[in-house]
Amino acid sequence: MYKIVDTYDKIEIIGNNSIVSPVLSMEDEHGGKAHIIKDDHCYILVVLSSDKIRYGFTTWIFAEAHEALKTLPNPND
Repeated sequence: MYKIVDTYDKIEIIGNNSIVSPVLSMEDEHGGKAHIIKDDHCYILVVLSSDKIRYGFTTWIFAEAHEALKTLPNPND
């Protein structure tokens, strides 16, 4: 089960190799890591890739991410 943890300072995104600062970080007991980032007044969920180094975009919003999103302010603010 994913739980909110101290927000990471920086993470690397697969594809464009950009470095971003998450607005919220989550981890599970199996080594899974996920972050919510903000871009263009939208929240985006990224998850740790199979290389265990970088993060990729996902279209799946799991229950813990849904609950975590509820704790964040409107992304337009």
